[in-house]
Amino acid sequence: MSPALVFAERSRPQAFLCVAPFALWFLVTSFLPDTLTPKPVIFDIPVRGTDLGLLCAALMSFGGWFFAGRLAVTQKPWHRNIPLWFALILGYAAISILWSGMDVYNSRAMSYSLAFAAGAFLLPFSVIASLTPGQVRRFARWLALGLAAIGLVYCAISFFGLSVRTELGHFYDFGFGIERVKGPLFEASTGHMILLPAAGVLLQDWFDGTPDHSAANAAGLAALSITILGLGSRFALIVTGLFVLAIIVAGRGARSRKLSVAVLAGLALSAAVLFQYASGERLRSFQDPQRASTYTTSLNIVEDRQPALNLAGSGYGSIWPWYMTDWTQQERIARGYMMTSTDYGTMLFQPHSVFLLLTVELGAAGLLFFVFLWKNLVSLVSRAAGRQQNVFAALGIACASLGMLADTILFKNPKVSSVWWFFLLAALALRDGDGRTEHAS
Repeated sequence: MSPALVFAERSRPQAFLCVAPFALWFLVTSFLPDTLTPKPVIFDIPVRGTDLGLLCAALMSFGGWFFAGRLAVTQKPWHRNIPLWFALILGYAAISILWSGMDVYNSRAMSYSLAFAAGAFLLPFSVIASLTPGQVRRFARWLALGLAAIGLVYCAISFFGLSVRTELGHFYDFGFGIERVKGPLFEASTGHMILLPAAGVLLQDWFDGTPDHSAANAAGLAALSITILGLGSRFALIVTGLFVLAIIVAGRGARSRKLSVAVLAGLALSAAVLFQYASGERLRSFQDPQRASTYTTSLNIVEDRQPALNLAGSGYGSIWPWYMTDWTQQERIARGYMMTSTDYGTMLFQPHSVFLLLTVELGAAGLLFFVFLWKNLVSLVSRAAGRQQNVFAALGIACASLGMLADTILFKNPKVSSVWWFFLLAALALRDGDGRTEHAS
């Protein structure tokens, strides 16, 4: 038996029990507009039906995995103990609410966000753990193609001004010339977190040379390129540039060079298509005063409080009790009014950074988790590059993960978080093999 956690053989009906809830939730979440989404109130706290659906899908998928047969845990688990670490940091965040200073109402609301964060992890974990490596690879490709198709739908709505958008009014373009690409699944500021890993998966499959997939992969990559550029996100542009540079550097051999040229040509063509509709004015400057002010204010908070509080953290939600603000100030947020004043300066109503949330609110425990997560991301890339196995897929998830410095996934926006976790766990599951060899316990 391999020293890594190995996959038990699964029949298709058994795998279906785990995959079906994820697939159904993904389809509904991708196309169900916010105005048609049920929003029940549970113990006086409003919740979105899609988030409740995520929890239900996670429990169903976990049950299918648990009762259909579990993986054999050996010395080095394939997931590198990320489930344990994430469970511990969520548990610590829940306990830290006790000293966060929030009132009972906001404490309960922020606790809901932790439950949804747990569901966003449990669902993809149950799916990955229920499949063989070959099945993981195939499912990841189909998910990537699905994201490409969804991206095209969102692009059509933005480019042609179709009157089917059902979010709060129209999203203000802020110098982009068109409504920035967004939809029920992802916002313009978070789309790159899942679109870039999808591009890495399709690029990897194209490179691995499955002739029957070439046309679909090329079309999917073109769609993802247009969607990423259509987000109008300056940070997305930066990480996409890093991804392209990384695949050029990491790729070896004539095939890699040809693929790099094809990617550059595809991006150029995508940009030409996009800017038939959009304006490049927004992308001329990469300054973001709101995020800069948030980092400055956070530094002031850390410098002025007691060392013991820096060590323990001020408590989850103590600085950014964002859950209810998302509900009560939706219209203002949609218009771009997201700043709040504190004794230490002005900052965004939510940290827009996983790093800030972990270090300011959760202290040393949060920093330790952040370092642990990135240690695994760096190890994933270095191992893939050294072996020249799944290197493009690994680079896609690693470059996208830089978005943790500019967006609050993992704890906020469970829809994007769940898909991001899927791609990360899939890359880890394929780390010790090419994804085409089926292992038995």
